[in-house]
Amino acid sequence: PANITAGTVSITQDTTLITGDATAAAAWPDDIPIDEGWFIRLGTPWYRVVSRGALTLTLATPYTESTISSGTYILKHREFALPRAVKRLGIFSHQRYSATMYPKPLHAIILADPARTIVDGGPQTVVDLGSGIDGRKLIEVYPGSSTPETLDYVYWSTAEHLQAHDPLPQTLDASQLEEGVKINAYEWLGNRAASAGQWDGAQIYFNLRDRQRTIWEAYKRDLIRQDGAIDDLTFVTQHARRAESRDIRTAEDYVWAKPLS
Repeated sequence: PANITAGTVSITQDTTLITGDATAAAAWPDDIPIDEGWFIRLGTPWYRVVSRGALTLTLATPYTESTISSGTYILKHREFALPRAVKRLGIFSHQRYSATMYPKPLHAIILADPARTIVDGGPQTVVDLGSGIDGRKLIEVYPGSSTPETLDYVYWSTAEHLQAHDPLPQTLDASQLEEGVKINAYEWLGNRAASAGQWDGAQIYFNLRDRQRTIWEAYKRDLIRQDGAIDDLTFVTQHARRAESRDIRTAEDYVWAKPLS
């Protein structure tokens, strides 16, 4: 969504309640959940907004700058929660700019622009923020825009839980899974032998169960490594540049666009 700047707001230093005029309140979204990543700026720092009232916004932390009366502001939707199926992010594309972006870690944007000073111009950087409070993957899109923007992205989805009747994925070795099933089989045989008073036989089965647990743990580690290797082989190759664009918009773009001599 586009940045919101309509109307004026007032706030007292060391408080968390922002009061807006009727014009500002009419432009604010109806609901601002804490996990949706809305931020407001009245000077230099950005403050996270955790809720809204009829004419008010509540900040997550006290406002530390000078008291403001009927001042201007920028309200920005900065963080976005992606669908629950998203496990790993690939490339992002902004078709209007014909640009591509690869997710960066949070420390990269903090080092580059800790105050998020650019507030317009459209998406140039996507930041992977990890998981939110509800477990969904969070991203930050920077900078903002005065108009709504659309980003497409590639992602690897979280595998669904397999049911008894579901076919196994082609990359999963059934013989390895059988090693895990043997644990339950030895457990069942040992309990049956113990119930029949066959204590020596029961002890043999329980020893086999314990041995099988060790074998199964080793197989699980192999399966995890195998799954990670497949991801690495099929995942989009990471690129060192921030974005690919046909336009020269920054000094970095100029350097990359200049032919080597």
